Amino acid sequence: MDIQFTPNITEDETKVSHVVPRRRWDRWLYIAILVVLLGSLLKWLIYPCFFDLSEGILLQQQYDINFAEDIRILEYHVEDGNEVKVGDTLFVYELQNNTYPANQDSISLMLDRDKDRTLLIELNAEIEKRQLFIWQHKKRLKYWKSEKNRKEQLVYLNAITPNELANVDRSIDDVSSQIATLNAEYAVLIKQRKQISNYLQSRSDMQYKDMQLKSSHSYFVSPVEGQVDRLRTPLNQINYKKDIVASIIRPEYIVRAYIDIDRLNDFRIGDMVSIILPYRHTKLEGEVAKVYMVSEPKDTSFSDNTVKDKSGIVMEIIPSSGNKPEWVQLGVSNIPVKIRKFKIHL
Repeated sequence: MDIQFTPNITEDETKVSHVVPRRRWDRWLYIAILVVLLGSLLKWLIYPCFFDLSEGILLQQQYDINFAEDIRILEYHVEDGNEVKVGDTLFVYELQNNTYPANQDSISLMLDRDKDRTLLIELNAEIEKRQLFIWQHKKRLKYWKSEKNRKEQLVYLNAITPNELANVDRSIDDVSSQIATLNAEYAVLIKQRKQISNYLQSRSDMQYKDMQLKSSHSYFVSPVEGQVDRLRTPLNQINYKKDIVASIIRPEYIVRAYIDIDRLNDFRIGDMVSIILPYRHTKLEGEVAKVYMVSEPKDTSFSDNTVKDKSGIVMEIIPSSGNKPEWVQLGVSNIPVKIRKFKIHL
């Protein structure tokens, strides 16, 4: 029986036949990282050569409702997101006077009225005194006149001398003069009482109206047209002075941007710029509408301690013609954005 053997295979040939080629993924990864780094470096070096850059805040026209006094919200006539027009009632409120509550105002008003009443009583007492003095002096005048008639007859009969009659005439003149003085004082007091009464009545009416105003309900109507953004104060809660009750948002957008002092000549009124949003890749086209002269601190939303120049010249950017619908569809406000302007004019 013949036995056939396979050809001899060396050990090295067997190992080579089972070796799988090795893929170099790490090299491709290093190359990709290198390309990204080189691209970033080139962008950092070349980008400023073609574009003027700035930072800003995307803002929507906003009307904040606040008061100089503390108020209590009693009722809302609108909800978040409602569209309102000029003159629409937004809410009902009442003033809160923490220093003088309503009952304290009533007590103060009563005390003032008691003081006024005391003043009028004293003035009426002076008037009554003048009336009594006038009555007494008229009674004396009547007596001296009758005495004059009697002494005139006695002089006619040579019973007394004419000097005694002259003394009576002097007494009549003195009493008449005193009566005239008392009448003048009486007239002045009457006029003064009338003026004081009118003044006190007017002041009392004003105090009463003021107390009514403090305790009455007032209605706040919208001064502008727009959309109610947020009702911040709950019902029956106190909204303290200068705190915002609600905001009315108008559809118009603007960008408030800052120009570094050393790059002031890069932007001019009428320049077309691109607005780069932080949350989407699409760009908005805008136009520089205003450039103010006075610098001011940059907004804290994008300036920090690492920023060298913390102040800048303010410019306002508005939507360019034909690009307004894209601005209206943003649906967000008060966010930091980048402003870019192409240096080369084609």
